[in-house]
Amino acid sequence: MSASTNGEQKLLLMGPSKGGKTCMRSVIFENYLPRDVLRLTLSVGIDNNRIRLLSNLHLNLWDCGGQKEYVSNYLTKQKEYIFRNVHVLLFVFDVFALSVTNNDPNASPADRKESQDLKAFASTLVESSAMHGGSGANDGKQMIDWTKQEMLDYFASGILYLREQSPNARVTVLLHKIDIISPEYRVKIIAQRKQEIIQRLHDCGVPESATSMIDFYATTIWSDSLYFAYSMIVRSLIPHRGILINELKRIHKACDAADVALYERGTLLTIAHVSGDGAEVDVTDSEGRASAIADIMKGFRMSCMQSGTTPQQLKLVLGGGGTALLSPFTECTLVLVVSHDARASVGIHQLNVEAVRANFVTYLRSRDPVAVAMNEVL
Repeated sequence: MSASTNGEQKLLLMGPSKGGKTCMRSVIFENYLPRDVLRLTLSVGIDNNRIRLLSNLHLNLWDCGGQKEYVSNYLTKQKEYIFRNVHVLLFVFDVFALSVTNNDPNASPADRKESQDLKAFASTLVESSAMHGGSGANDGKQMIDWTKQEMLDYFASGILYLREQSPNARVTVLLHKIDIISPEYRVKIIAQRKQEIIQRLHDCGVPESATSMIDFYATTIWSDSLYFAYSMIVRSLIPHRGILINELKRIHKACDAADVALYERGTLLTIAHVSGDGAEVDVTDSEGRASAIADIMKGFRMSCMQSGTTPQQLKLVLGGGGTALLSPFTECTLVLVVSHDARASVGIHQLNVEAVRANFVTYLRSRDPVAVAMNEVL
């Protein structure tokens, strides 16, 4: 990682205008409901926010407005100021804008047909939203200020400057607003856009060893996909996270649980998740265990947003006879224990969690260098 400035970790949030950068920031870090962010205005210039995660993990979030006049400055006069000491670059593409041809003379007949289908699907979304009192903000009809080539060039230039100023920075690309893309085209379009983005970097001389390290996620504010993507970013910033995974494995074994997951208390981003035989679950496994656990947390997250509070503890009876316990683990984390056995005692689960927690807190207070580093964050 690049060096921290004043103990903070710099996160650049970049991308062309109207891509949804400010909206996603508000959903993740400011507890906005998705429907409420549609009223937000575009960022102008650089909106700098200091965000505290866990006990002592400080993000210096630079939300960089995507209007062309500002981007021009980012890539010329301000390039050292922007790209110096970066820990994470989060670049957001509006996947709909990146996929429609907009009368591109080089587009093939098949591309034009696909573009027409995408626009038609987007139009049905706004019509349905209007019928149900929605805002129709994601209608695909908003004016697209950037051509595909301009978007790709912006990203490529940013990567080149990032490699100069912060060579060890992590890079994550969000193909955002995937909800606007017709389901029949989504898999194909995600693969094509990813290939085009990587090819543009190769054309600019970025080696495959660097492009292979870029993380890609298809996201929308209307599903847990955005939380999955941001969870992966936060995971990368936590020192010695493997020790936390081992603690979850102890809870998993003691409770004979189906799933055990750990969440950052303020944002409910997933720090770690073990399942089945105790192996860690891929947080982006939207078709598997990550999605099943996300369904439990979704209702909890919504109730917290609406009430403005986070309950100390939550016990649930799941459909099919399972149980779930959500309980504090450290001062800034919550642990979720899920059992599919209707006979499982939530009270026993609570005792097991408390026992593992007590041992872990004792470890954090020790003089072990790893414990000291973790205690600074947790």
